[in-house]
Amino acid sequence: MKKIVYCLILFFIASSLCAQNDLTRNTCAVEDCHESIMKKSIIHSPVNDGCNTCHEKNQREHPDADGAEFSLIDSEADLCESCHEKAITKKFVHDPYSEGNCVSCHSPHSSDIASLIKGDNQRETCEECHSLNIAGNNFGHGPFMSNQCFSCHVGHQSNFESLVVDKDPNLCLQCHLEKAEDLEQVNVHKAFRDGCLDCHSPHTSPAENMLLSGDNDLCYKCHQNVKANVAAAEVIHEPFVQQGQCAACHSPHAGELTKLLLDKQPDLCFKCHSENTKNKEKYIDILARMNKKYLHEPLSGGQCDDCHAMHVSDYDHLLIAAFPKGNYTKPKVESFDLCFQCHDSEKITSKSSKTATNFRDGSNNLHYVHVMKKKSISCQSCHDMHGANNEHIIGNVVYFGKWEMPIGYKVTETGGSCLPGCHVQYSYDREKD
Repeated sequence: MKKIVYCLILFFIASSLCAQNDLTRNTCAVEDCHESIMKKSIIHSPVNDGCNTCHEKNQREHPDADGAEFSLIDSEADLCESCHEKAITKKFVHDPYSEGNCVSCHSPHSSDIASLIKGDNQRETCEECHSLNIAGNNFGHGPFMSNQCFSCHVGHQSNFESLVVDKDPNLCLQCHLEKAEDLEQVNVHKAFRDGCLDCHSPHTSPAENMLLSGDNDLCYKCHQNVKANVAAAEVIHEPFVQQGQCAACHSPHAGELTKLLLDKQPDLCFKCHSENTKNKEKYIDILARMNKKYLHEPLSGGQCDDCHAMHVSDYDHLLIAAFPKGNYTKPKVESFDLCFQCHDSEKITSKSSKTATNFRDGSNNLHYVHVMKKKSISCQSCHDMHGANNEHIIGNVVYFGKWEMPIGYKVTETGGSCLPGCHVQYSYDREKD
């Protein structure tokens, strides 16, 4: 009998010792208990060392209904810092890190994500606290959409706002390598030099290229003068200013040309004005005029803006000054302000002159005859404003409404003649007395 009692005592002592060593041997992670801990790809090293590295049993029986049978051997913050030295050395500190609340982001046991991040991915963990309103945004930044917040942010502390890994634009240039070269260009957009986030969203966006906005309002944030001009203008350049496509003419980052233009004039303009695409616009195919023998000097010199405004105007065709809309106008010098930006107004105001114009019969100024009368004829009734195969850019035909009216112009040594659709043939001679 004594032998039996002695054996029972030894059994209970051994069982007690085994129970105490269970935490050391990690027997907590067995089937039907905490086995899920060991199924993750990354195991916190103290778990392998034994649960009693961090936990100790209290007086409650295990397992118990409320799960409070074990306590941490120290405070959460002190326990983590016993292995992970904490030193705040940077300007911006993540709140959970400064407060010692490590388990708000990290799993103390195991994880499938590097650094023992909780959740199924980085973004899921971050969004426990950082909620972003992304509803309706159809465009997403690659790192954000692939749940890789740590591509741009650090978890503990940083010298840069929002805990980013580097300042803007250096952060963006770590991936967008080709844009780094733009900073070496002759002209750099101030918004780009100051940082990408003035124009781009780092997470999601309603517009392509992660722009904060897909319309002109983005550019108007800085270019208030253009916004005011557009609001007051009669005529707006389409589609670039009116439809929010400033980048069709301007580089948003940098360039070799002033005003960040993508190309020099007139090549930039020819990207659109190279075919009669829409309607009966008689001069929309400006590129075709470049093949003519005689070119209007602003076009041959590549200066479209000598006559046209680039953004807005109070005049048709974005002209910079007044010019008749049709074939006829009022016989006033002001009607031809555009032409007199370069030409002398005496060309039409002098009734008789030997010097004001070569279009004269003797001293009889034929420009005056055509223009300064009750029904003043516009320049475009004889001249092509861009280019023609006749001297003085006189066209073979001009548009009179929908009619392509022939001019029948011929040149002589001392004058010429014309046989247009509007009158019989007339000749003129500058040497005539």
